[in-house]
Amino acid sequence: DKVQIGEGAGKGMIGKTIIHGGVTIRGDLQSVKIGKYTVIDSNTTLKPSSRLVRLKPDGDLEEVWFQLKIGSYTMVGKDCTVEAAQIGAQVQIGDGSVIGAQCVVKD
Repeated sequence: DKVQIGEGAGKGMIGKTIIHGGVTIRGDLQSVKIGKYTVIDSNTTLKPSSRLVRLKPDGDLEEVWFQLKIGSYTMVGKDCTVEAAQIGAQVQIGDGSVIGAQCVVKD
């Protein structure tokens, strides 16, 4: 349930999303949602972003992970690293791009 792909994500339906070989999706850290008709090209890593927060006033800093959402009709090129909070719909990310932690790329 941590990685949801395509139309109706979370309802068991799969859209026409293409994920090429060598792609790593780190759904073990936090959920990753990928929209319909989206292409993730080869050797790309999708990783939810994180940050250190103090959960208790006198407690230690702890790493908290945030969900990664990629909109529909989006293309992520080859050899990319995406650690964003959200990539909007109809976005094209070029080959070799690095999208840093907690970034939001709008439609």
